[in-house]
Amino acid sequence: MDYSDAEALTRNNFLEGYLNLKDTEGVADLHLPFLGFYGSWTEQKAIDAFEGISEIGNGDKKRRVQFYVNKETNKTSSTFTTNGMLSLPIYNNTVFFSPNSPFYDKAGVRIAALRNMEYVQYSIIDPDTNKEVRVLGRSHDVRKLYRLDYRNSFAMMPDSIWDGKIKD
Repeated sequence: MDYSDAEALTRNNFLEGYLNLKDTEGVADLHLPFLGFYGSWTEQKAIDAFEGISEIGNGDKKRRVQFYVNKETNKTSSTFTTNGMLSLPIYNNTVFFSPNSPFYDKAGVRIAALRNMEYVQYSIIDPDTNKEVRVLGRSHDVRKLYRLDYRNSFAMMPDSIWDGKIKD
């Protein structure tokens, strides 16, 4: 197929439309829907952006949040939370929590998956070396977000829970 005349066709996006096959022998025309992906599947972001956090290795560039739990209160779908599901404060690209607290002493993430993923690995990265210093866990067979109106559309990822320690 030739998409050279398509308007604003950008890489790493879905491409959808219809194939229209015209009748040449007195039989009905055939219209077939199609859905494809143009670009590199691995370059497409798989998790919705976190409000107030720049991407690692992406300088100060921030992505736009696509899904909100509550737009009026700026409660985003992907967020850092306590183990009690309370949102954690973010200031100057840093998430704050207290591992010595007698109440919610662990942190984790709630994510909005933008596509299906075989797994998501949660790691602690050294900000100076950009190297992994601890693997917290993995969530397997993570399914993309299908419905926004469904109760508990955005779930805490239990394998992401962190106690604030670098070593086990």
